[in-house]
Amino acid sequence: MYKNLSSTLGIGLLFWLLTACLNNNSAPPSAAEQKEKSFLTDEDTSLPQSPGSLEKVEETDPDGNVLNFTRRKKDSLREGIFIKTNKKGLKLEQANYRNGKLEGHRVLFHPNGDTMIVETRRNDLFEGEYKSFYPSGQLKMTCQYRNNNIEGAWLQYYETGQLKEEVLFVNNAENGPFKEYHLNGQLSVEGAYKDGANEHGPLKFYDEQGVHNKTMECKMGVCRTIWKLENEKGSKSKKSKRQK
Repeated sequence: MYKNLSSTLGIGLLFWLLTACLNNNSAPPSAAEQKEKSFLTDEDTSLPQSPGSLEKVEETDPDGNVLNFTRRKKDSLREGIFIKTNKKGLKLEQANYRNGKLEGHRVLFHPNGDTMIVETRRNDLFEGEYKSFYPSGQLKMTCQYRNNNIEGAWLQYYETGQLKEEVLFVNNAENGPFKEYHLNGQLSVEGAYKDGANEHGPLKFYDEQGVHNKTMECKMGVCRTIWKLENEKGSKSKKSKRQK
């Protein structure tokens, strides 16, 4: 009996050691996988339908990308996780569907596999935080959506992480003060937009040392120089449509 007990304990100990080794040798998630998981919540991955009411589908779109998703058997509406991969098997998109509409986070990927865009959807509409990223993984732009409209601060960054531009949005259009910055962090331009990207009111320019060197007066995007650092005044009007 003692021998049988010793043999049993020895086998159990050997099994435990083998299991521990296998767990320790498993590959850790990549940086791209960690970032992707950080954006996905339980809401993005949960299935409200019973498994028996759904069917798995794999399709190929006209560009040759492979689409994998689940849909309801009764009406073929998408329900649950949707994944798009290219011909090489690299993930291009991951999203979640409820009742055939986007719900929760939708993530798009750069060709290198890193996150490019993270959207938040409610009933197919934009709702909540929106972010875009450089291929390096550095944040490029962020804003907030409410009821499918951009509202509040719209922020854009250089790839170094330095703030590049900040604009106030109201009802999905530029409305209010904005500032642009040089790469070194010094203020470059400050003014205000009205009813879209139309500069309206005083528009001030600064050099990379932060010295104010020009002022323009604008009316719905039409601007004229009224002061320069050299005290040269100009009256020539021009259309000022500076792109973000």
